[in-house]
Amino acid sequence: RPAGRGIHAVDRSRKILFVHPTEIVSRDLARKISRRLDIPLKDAQAVLDAFCSAVVHECISVPRVELRGFGTFMAVRRRPRPAYDFRTGGRIRVPDRLDLKFKPGKELTERISPPRSAGL
Repeated sequence: RPAGRGIHAVDRSRKILFVHPTEIVSRDLARKISRRLDIPLKDAQAVLDAFCSAVVHECISVPRVELRGFGTFMAVRRRPRPAYDFRTGGRIRVPDRLDLKFKPGKELTERISPPRSAGL
């Protein structure tokens, strides 16, 4: 039986035909990188960690990190705002903060959701 993440298709003999993942975690990505580049999993995990760390570091220092074809990470400042505290029932003020926004690139968008033909 596979790990709990995913949708499983089984036949009458309860044999698993395929697993369609509903989520993917960094370990899964590292495994795919390892297989594709034919490198040890440990090295693939180090590459993935270094990439994520570099993106985070750059988002802190510059407002926009663009990866052509994949997408753009943007640091967006959220203004302070009033909110409701459900525990006390009172009003609180949420301070300003920096959020990270991701806008998928054209190539990624087209691969995920191919454009429809004009006749549809």
